[in-house]
Parts: sequence; C-alpha cells; structure tokens
Amino acid sequence: MSVQDERISIPGPLGEAIVGQLRVNDPQSNKCILILHGHLGHKDYLFLKYLAEEYEGNSFRLDFRGNGESDGDWDRPRLFKDDYADLDAVTDYLRRERQYQFYAIVGHSRGGQVALLYAHHRPDLRIPLLVNASGRYFGSGLRDRYLMRSKTMAEEGGATDKIKVKHTGEVKAKRTPWEEIDANSNIDLSVIEHFPPDVNVLTVMGTRDHIVPPNEVQYFANLLAGRHTLQLVEGADHNYYAPSGEPSPHLPDLAPRHNFNPDVAKYISNWLSSESERKRFWKRSQWIGGTRRFKMDVEGTANFRDLGGWKNEDEQWVRKGWIFRSADLCGVTERGADVMRKLNIKVAYDLRSDPELKKSGWGELEGLQRCHNPVFKEEDYSPEKLAQRFANYHNGIEGFLKAYKTILQHGGHAFRTILLHLRDRPDEGLVIHCKAGKDRTGVICALILKLAGVDDETVAREYELTTEGLKDEHDKIIASLPTSSDEDLNNPKKAALASLMSSKHEAMAGTLKMLQERFGGAERYVKEYCGMTDEDLKKIRENLLVGSEVDWVWRHQGRARRNSQESRL
Repeated sequence: MSVQDERISIPGPLGEAIVGQLRVNDPQSNKCILILHGHLGHKDYLFLKYLAEEYEGNSFRLDFRGNGESDGDWDRPRLFKDDYADLDAVTDYLRRERQYQFYAIVGHSRGGQVALLYAHHRPDLRIPLLVNASGRYFGSGLRDRYLMRSKTMAEEGGATDKIKVKHTGEVKAKRTPWEEIDANSNIDLSVIEHFPPDVNVLTVMGTRDHIVPPNEVQYFANLLAGRHTLQLVEGADHNYYAPSGEPSPHLPDLAPRHNFNPDVAKYISNWLSSESERKRFWKRSQWIGGTRRFKMDVEGTANFRDLGGWKNEDEQWVRKGWIFRSADLCGVTERGADVMRKLNIKVAYDLRSDPELKKSGWGELEGLQRCHNPVFKEEDYSPEKLAQRFANYHNGIEGFLKAYKTILQHGGHAFRTILLHLRDRPDEGLVIHCKAGKDRTGVICALILKLAGVDDETVAREYELTTEGLKDEHDKIIASLPTSSDEDLNNPKKAALASLMSSKHEAMAGTLKMLQERFGGAERYVKEYCGMTDEDLKKIRENLLVGSEVDWVWRHQGRARRNSQESRL
C-alpha cells in the first residue's frame, strides 16, 4: 500500500495560513488523527513525525499560528482559545474537503492539554481517543515555573527564550507575553471527568520530567477511572530524552542524551491501533446495565448476543432484551433452549440458503418458531464459501465490500420479514442468524442500528464483536478451507481467505459508507429494497428505542418497565 505525504495550507480564522502535513497510510480509511505540538514547538519535533510514520492510519500534524511554517505573529500571545480556533479551521477543512472523521487527538505538553480541552469544547466531533504526552494537570504550575525564573516576570511583561527555527536554522528570540502565561495558567482540566463513557485517555510521562511533576498523572487517573492508561518512560525528561549531562540510572549503558522519542511513538501507535481499540470496546460493552451482552449459556451455538444497549445521537437507547443475533442454532441443547425461552425469544429468523440448510440441518426447539428467511435461496453464502468466492480481492476490505453490496442488493425480501416483526411484534423477542452470524446477519443488524440512529463508529465496533463471539470457531473454519497441501496462512491466497473470515471494523465502516453513497442510507434502502413506508419506520423506531436509560426491558404486555426483577442472564 502506497504512503502519501502532502503539505497542506489551510486558511485560518484571521486569514492566516495554518500549515500542516497530511500523512495517508491507509487510503481506504476515512479516519484521521490530529497531532499537536506544545509551547515553542512545531509539527516535526520530538515524537510527532515518528508517530505519523509509525501509526497504521492517517494523521495530520499542524503548526499552530505563529509557529513553524504557519503564518502569524511570532510574539503574539498564544491563548488556548486561539488554538481552538486553529483546530476548528483544520477540522472543518478536513471534514469538508477530505471527508475525514477524527479518531484521536495526540498532543505534547501544552498540546496534550489542548487535546483534552478541545475534545470537551467540541463534543460534536465525538473523538474517542485522546493522548496527553507530558501535559500538566494544574495550569497554575505554568505560572509558578515562570516565576521561578524571575519573581518580577509579570512586571517585566513576560519571558524571552532563544529558539532555533527548524526550517531556516536561524536562532531567534521568542517572546512569551505575561498575558499568555497568566491566561493559560487558569485552565480547568477537571472537565475531563465529564467525558462520555466511550472516551479513553492515554497519558505518557517521563519519570524524570523536569517541567511537569510526574505525580500529576494521578489526577487524570482518578477523574477518568478505568478509561485512563498510563505509560511511564523510565529515565526520560519532559521531551523524552535522558537528561543531558548525567547518565540515566535506569539505562546505565546508554549515552547520557538518549532519545526515547521513537519509543514514545511506538507506545502511542500501539495504543491507537485498531486491535487495541477492539479490545477496549469489547471490555466496555460486555454488560448492558446489569445483564451480560453475550449469552454464553445458550449452549450449542456461538456468537449469541444482545443487539440492544447502544445509544443514538438523540440520547435514546436501543432496547435490550428484544433483538438477539447469533451463529446457526442447529446444535442448541435443551439447556440452551431453556435460556432462550427465559429471554422471551419467540422467533428465529434463519438467513441461510437451501443448500446450507440441507447440509447442516434445522433443529427443532420447543416454544421457538423457526422462520426460514434466506437472503440467497440457492447460493451458499456461508463464511467458508464467501471467503473462497472473494479471495482474489487482496487489497484490504474490497472483498468485504463486494460481498456486502451483493447481500444488500439481494437481501431486501429477507430483511423485510425481520423489519415487519420489529413493526408488529414488540412483545416477542427474536434472534437473527445465518451460518456464523457474521455477514448476512451483520448487514441486517447494521441496518437496524442505523434505523435507530446509532453512529457509524458504534455500528462498526458492534459488528467487530463477532471476532470475540467466534474466536473458538475461527480456527476450525479456517482449517476447513480447501487449499493445496503446501498452502498455509503465509500463502497470499490463504491469507486472503483468513482475512475474509474476520469481522474487521474497517469492513463494516466501509460498508456503511457504501450504504450511504450507493443506496442513499439505511432509511432509503429499506424503503426501496424492503418496501417499508415512513409510517412503518416510525412504528419500528417507537418499538426499538427507549428513553434515556439503558436498563429497560420489554415485557409480554408490550410496554417498557424498569428492569428491577430481571435475572442476570
């Protein structure tokens, strides 16, 4: 995959150019991270450029006005509100011109504080990951540090530092006005306590930071509880070097001026990786209120989970305990069937084809209506067959997009049956399944969540939960794929087959983008392909969504009640 590096000049709030570097490591992704420098810094200093190169996705690192290559008065007070204005210009441009969504903000020192405060300032951007590298918690520490240099600094009007300008090599005097020092000392970082529950923060701190006391990290950890990760860099100072002039006691064999910045870039890149986010999402989504999402005690199947418990953009919740998804049910035991009855599941919608049904069987479960509802009547679309059919699509998610486009084009009649249940049978639970509960099931479940107003990121992450739901089955299915005797997972075609057996966030994210661009979005799709009307959709949403509480269930009387008596299945 080719890497693209592009220097971009963006008009700032006063017409001044904000210059940044766009690094495209994944052209198929619409996600981008922002990388921010600190006081007296620029977009290429310390770990910032290393991170852009190390990170698996796309990034934009900028020079704030008055810094680096950007326009602006070198000596003008740089206030936090000015940084917010710069970031507003950048995010508006990248969303409008490049259709990017922002996955993370990473900042060093003051940039770390800006990252946290800007995410609070712009909740509409829904930025889930924030990295504070060497940023202080107490703003007053900035004022104290300058007053240690001179007790009369306020009267002197500020401080002057000698700075080497990266692009010219010239050493210039940089004036930091007292107005900037004083105003930026009054910031309040306690607001991070009010971040949404899906926001996670990484703090990176050198154990020999000479500017910010390392013990300030405890305040970030206390406010964010389980959503905070701390990465200490042993022996490193504020800029991630071993302090000059003396060897590090932690690294006695290294030169005194050891550079930890490449290591810091790796720490941050790993934390931002899709695999790390998958694990975080899995951890925080295991419970819906007081009940488990995955119903592990439904014996004889896999990937059995509740589709409810997700919040939409109107602060409503998808009902839990009504819609379930799973792999096929032909092996469900009597104990598993009993659990399903306790969950009030009345109907199972089976999306498998006739050949799949003939091969694997049906299975009769007392009290459960089985509705054979194939997306493809004669074509085997099990994960194994799908993987073989689209194995020649080696470049990223192209195989998934081809397969899921075909499912959308042919699945309208099958999906309509399920949507009619959601319209007409609000007091009867249902389970949707195909072979593995991954592809055909994944597409209809994504449509349901989009009709409920759930954002694309959450829908794609919910789809990715199948990776955990099928983890005990995945290797068995891969081993069953027909290949020649000398092929293994290092073989390109076998690797492509294995990739198509996965449930990657990027596959569903790409599908949702295709759904919008090719089919006009979920609502238009179900109208044109499933024959649903505006009145149908209104009724479905009434049945599907509940108020502001996640911990509600639907009982047999067809009305919502507080879940005070429900057993923790």
